[in-house]
Amino acid sequence: MIEIDMQKFFEEIGSKYIVKRFARGLTGTLKLGFDDFAWVITFENGIVKKVEKAAADITADIFICPKDEEWKKILAQTPPPFYNAVYIASTHHGVKVSSGVKTMQYTPLIDELIRQMRAFYNGKNLHEISPQPHQPNVRFENVTGHYVYLTIDGIEYRVFYEEAGQGIPFLLQHTAGANSQEYRKLMNDPEFTKDFRFIAYDLPYHGKSLPPEDYPWWEHEYTLSLDFLLKFLDAFTDALKLERSAYMGCSMGGHLAPDLAYYRPEKFRAVVGIGAGLTTVKVDTALNTLAGLRYVLDNPQLSNLYIGTTNEAIVALPPYSSPNSQREVGWDYSNAYPGVFAGDLYYYMLDHNLVGKAQDIDTSKCMLYMLTGTYDPGTPPEITQSLADQVKGSKLTFMEGVGHYAMLEAYPTFKKYFTPIAEEIKTLK
Repeated sequence: MIEIDMQKFFEEIGSKYIVKRFARGLTGTLKLGFDDFAWVITFENGIVKKVEKAAADITADIFICPKDEEWKKILAQTPPPFYNAVYIASTHHGVKVSSGVKTMQYTPLIDELIRQMRAFYNGKNLHEISPQPHQPNVRFENVTGHYVYLTIDGIEYRVFYEEAGQGIPFLLQHTAGANSQEYRKLMNDPEFTKDFRFIAYDLPYHGKSLPPEDYPWWEHEYTLSLDFLLKFLDAFTDALKLERSAYMGCSMGGHLAPDLAYYRPEKFRAVVGIGAGLTTVKVDTALNTLAGLRYVLDNPQLSNLYIGTTNEAIVALPPYSSPNSQREVGWDYSNAYPGVFAGDLYYYMLDHNLVGKAQDIDTSKCMLYMLTGTYDPGTPPEITQSLADQVKGSKLTFMEGVGHYAMLEAYPTFKKYFTPIAEEIKTLK
């Protein structure tokens, strides 16, 4: 049996800003179900009005009902893979969670309550950053930004990119719905910038790459395809006069790594896929169609807070990540224009598919490296392993304890695994 004094718990966390923010506007009941009983929390306009114990079969507007053994895994100080967040535990382990718009609207609250409950259950304070006073110290980074105009399929795009370092050109592709900020730690690491010219770009409609000026983009549903990505990389590398560059991408960009090795081996000496796979694992039937993607991720009833915090929930936990790096993932994802994340996932979920093709990738022409976190629910280790098994000569490394956004959420750990790859890339032509 799981023993948690939920009345005491809500007395302790109910006044926290982040809890009040995520509960804002909620009127209704939230059920935390256990094997033999349930806790029911009644909210009125975001304020907790009542916390009471009830029968296990009581109904509620929103419910989370893991079995007791599942609760033990979810609340463990270091949860087993894919028990670190309720939604991930639901899709990967079948944990019972309510569905529908109201549940999605308050998924940020659910995730935060679980984070707080985990600390409470283990008798610890939730580790957050203690503000430290800084003395005045003006600093400049060695990262510079540029814009280049590219024409793809008759449409001109103003594309932002930033670069740092010198040596072998090394392109960095951001994740779906995000932007080049994800690579800021890598681009400020002198151990790498002495040998590599890192170039991190924002795809059109992302970050500082605004929609085109002479095209009515608002009249068309944004959808990212493999065809566009290949044409974009052709135009971008030609414009910058890059030859035999290296490439690295994560998530969506991770899938693009083997696609480039297959479709554009002449352009790249090596590609690195963080969370790459033959195809995307299908764990939620709602995301298996474009209509399903739009409903879940481009829905006027849901704010970007939902997208931000659900992505925040699939990162590594301490000691592999810091609270700030976890929250930064959510910040990055909350910045996207509505519909862009869903449109990107067309490529990630549906258009990327190297089944029957990957075995033809020639690593003597374009070397394929793969890095996948053992806590990555988007690309679980077995998905990347299936790709590695198909590509003769490729190299796969699993990053212990790391989630979906390795270079951002757990940079010191990522660096440890990336360093030998970078050293090897320096020897390739």
